[in-house]
Amino acid sequence: MKKDGLKEGVYRILQGRGKNNPISSKAIAIKLGVEDSEANPVMRRKIRSCIEEEGWPVGATSQGYFWIETEDELEEYIEDLNRRAAQIRDRGEILRRAFYASEGV
Repeated sequence: MKKDGLKEGVYRILQGRGKNNPISSKAIAIKLGVEDSEANPVMRRKIRSCIEEEGWPVGATSQGYFWIETEDELEEYIEDLNRRAAQIRDRGEILRRAFYASEGV
């Protein structure tokens, strides 16, 4: 698929796909005939750019991406993002303490 058609293809696949019907970046790549590596960086970057630059309301779970269709889905996803951000901050603090403890500081 041509690069300029990639966005439209992703849109067609994600549109109407709510939280209960996510699709993986690998499955999107296969449907669009895009060669990608195991981690699917091409599709992940394209989806991220559509969220950031096009303003698409796309969420993600461990099963894949979905189009946020309701305010409840939006709020649940934002809560999930905030929870994950807090967990990352906590891990950073744990690492900081571990580093200084191992240095005898």
